[in-house]
Amino acid sequence: MVGIVRINFYTGNEPLDFSGNTCYVAEDLVIESCKYLHIGPVTRHLFGLWNFSESLWFPPNKEVKVPNGDIVNFYLRLRFRTPSIASLKEKTDSSTLNYFFRQAHIDFLEGRIPELYHGNLRESALGLVATDIICEMIEENVTLEGMKSYKKIFIPQILRKNPLSDGFLHEPLRKAVARGLANAKNNSEFVKENYLQGLTELVPDYGTETYTVLIEKAENGKLFEVELVVNPYHPDYPGLRMRLKKCKGEWTHICDIENLCYISMRSDETVEISRQNGVPQYIQFNDTAQRHSFVSLLDGYYRLSEKWTFNLCKDLPTPSLLKLRAMKCHGPVSVSFAHRKLEEKSNNDVGCYIIRECEFMYDVYYVDVWISTKSEGSENISTFQIIKDDEGMFVLEGWNESFKTIPQLLSHHANENMLNFLRCIPPSEYDESNLLLCRKKKQGFSSLKTRGDCSCTAQCIPHDAIMFSQDVPTMPGRLTIVAQARLRRSCTDSRAVTVKMLRKETKVTHLKEFLAQCDKMLYWQHDAIVSTVGMILTNPTALVMEWLPFGSLDKYLENRTDVQEVDLIEAAYHLARALWYLDKQHMVHGNIRCHNILVAAHGESCFKVKLADPGIITYTDADIHWIPPECYDDYSKASKSILADVYAYGTTVWQIVSRGGKPMPLLTPKQAKEHYLKNLGLCIPSTCQEEMGKLIEECWFRDPDNRKQPQSIVRDVNSILYQIYDSRRTHSYAVVDEKAMTKVESPEKPPLPTRRPPVKDSSRNILKKIKWPVTAPFRGFNYNALSQSRSTLNASSANSTTSFLTEDRENEEDSFEEHSHTNSLISIGDSVVPTTMPVIKQRDTDEDCAKTLASTENKLAEDVNTSFIEEKSVKDRRPPKRGCDVC
Repeated sequence: MVGIVRINFYTGNEPLDFSGNTCYVAEDLVIESCKYLHIGPVTRHLFGLWNFSESLWFPPNKEVKVPNGDIVNFYLRLRFRTPSIASLKEKTDSSTLNYFFRQAHIDFLEGRIPELYHGNLRESALGLVATDIICEMIEENVTLEGMKSYKKIFIPQILRKNPLSDGFLHEPLRKAVARGLANAKNNSEFVKENYLQGLTELVPDYGTETYTVLIEKAENGKLFEVELVVNPYHPDYPGLRMRLKKCKGEWTHICDIENLCYISMRSDETVEISRQNGVPQYIQFNDTAQRHSFVSLLDGYYRLSEKWTFNLCKDLPTPSLLKLRAMKCHGPVSVSFAHRKLEEKSNNDVGCYIIRECEFMYDVYYVDVWISTKSEGSENISTFQIIKDDEGMFVLEGWNESFKTIPQLLSHHANENMLNFLRCIPPSEYDESNLLLCRKKKQGFSSLKTRGDCSCTAQCIPHDAIMFSQDVPTMPGRLTIVAQARLRRSCTDSRAVTVKMLRKETKVTHLKEFLAQCDKMLYWQHDAIVSTVGMILTNPTALVMEWLPFGSLDKYLENRTDVQEVDLIEAAYHLARALWYLDKQHMVHGNIRCHNILVAAHGESCFKVKLADPGIITYTDADIHWIPPECYDDYSKASKSILADVYAYGTTVWQIVSRGGKPMPLLTPKQAKEHYLKNLGLCIPSTCQEEMGKLIEECWFRDPDNRKQPQSIVRDVNSILYQIYDSRRTHSYAVVDEKAMTKVESPEKPPLPTRRPPVKDSSRNILKKIKWPVTAPFRGFNYNALSQSRSTLNASSANSTTSFLTEDRENEEDSFEEHSHTNSLISIGDSVVPTTMPVIKQRDTDEDCAKTLASTENKLAEDVNTSFIEEKSVKDRRPPKRGCDVC
């Protein structure tokens, strides 16, 4: 008997079985499941494959293979939450909203939302029951009388002990359901939307994932068990937060999703999370499955909120993203986005085109081509449809020929059928498309600072504050001179600096270019770039930078024998960080060379380098090794393209791993150019680490769109450092509160638990305490709606803004005083009228309760060390609960 992979659903659909000895990929199983449920290509990225038995998620690239005779059950779940239910409805299809509703409904019934079964929310949870009944009545066209026999379906087992369930659909609850049914106006989608809205307001952490992991303290190497929680929309700790598990102390915020840089993993189950602000966070997991589940969660949120085309961890790539990247195909972006991007990026060049997936149908692609400049907007664009058949071949609509890839198809029709497919505009990491489903609105799409917002620390330096030494030789270049000097801060204080100025013969001819380069450097602020101290405006006009005495990297590598292989990788890492910084600023360096990198520090545990300023760029044939082939017709193009910087980075890293070697020293620039035009490159040194050699070659791809992106370069080089060379690196650890740690290491003896006698009260007496009906489950409601007793009704009820199951309230009992009211709405026919909901205050003040509580605690503390405390005495010393009848 063959093994079976079974995908279960919450919507009542029959499970999908995948049988045979085939090795399935988790993402493919999700796609097939979404097709089966009519969930569209855009929103299918919100879903994941959940392993019910292990309570873990499978990453998209996880291979699933079942032994013969076994059945492995998975559930399709909506894993990634949108900022709000309103945005979920706005950005997704009705099938997605319905599935999330059914998923939440099952979670509620099966007890997977424990917050709803305790305290005040226990009674509020009955509002969910009423809303669920309304939805079922609308969709199944069932009357109130007809729902009586199904009462157990809608009430979780843990709530069935509530006396309210004995009188199910009788009077208060029956009236609330009737009023809610009238307000819903037979719109089940409206009911589901507000059900989910109310649930997320009651339990803001619903859908978040918690992992128990180990965090190491850097000072003493001790490990602490912590809870790691991911919730991008938490009001106080958005993104990733943690706290010690045993003491349940204060939360420590790690970072937002948007501040993540990349994630590296090691085989010993440790993970390094690199952040834009702060030191890396190191976490140890119990096993690989837990580690992959966690990393795939962060990666999914990052893709859906920041960069849809980027994976945070190189070891967990998204298979569909790799396929799209190979075809230069956008995901299922909207038509409006595709046309707007084509209009912006085409430069009115006829034949420019964009490939995109259809946002409504699977296995359908579109090619939008810029065909004319005679008119404006979309009238210049022609769209072709491509269909992927059952055999995985691509066919252009209206033609019979099929091809393995879309680029092959377009190339054939461009050559044979004279269709204008000339230049493809690829997807970008900075695309602002409809695929960013989890992005918070308040962020905006550009986090880059403008020049006016930059905190520039460079100064305008008086020329007489610089002191040149006659004993230190200058370093002349083609257009500029570099000299060491002293910057006088005061009569007794000075520092060494580097001063770059124009040569005498170029002061007039190149002053404009020199000032332009100075203007760039003044605002470049990164620890991997040589920092600018300031600028001298006259006599001479010069750029003043920090002084790094070790000199240029190429000379340093040639003359030093104590540089280890790990030092070379670390140098490539710092250079990659500088490149990524410039990319984020939308800046191009244009002169990345080994001789233009300075050594900042070299020790047993570090080797730090910094990228120097590009200077006045004038390319010659000698630069051919750093200039990509697409710029051979005009070298100046290399100073305007970040992808040309990536190509130059590859050659520079080749120099680094060659310990300052010169590319092709036996060939002339002309011969080297011919060599590169044959799609040949430099030979990777045999001493170079294999993964590093592969990365260098990926920077040299002939097609610039296929080259590594700067952030990917930083991620991959850091991964090499972390996985292979981690033994010599010094880590800084972000840790939780020191006081909380002390509590875990030396816990105090806990006080004995207080016991409370059971409340013997009849259903009739409890129902008398409940004010029926109160606000209920729609749009901003608290779900206190169906069952608020005197012991639980408090000021939090004031948060309700809309009434759904509301009727006129009876007169309040004398023991309850109305201190404030909150506006609410009741739908009557087509009109909406305001009403109010009383907010009940406690009868005793907080100060009175605090005094009582403190007194009781002191009495209990006196008896903590005794060997035995009678149960009766404990009951007598029970501290009163705020808001209860004792107060």
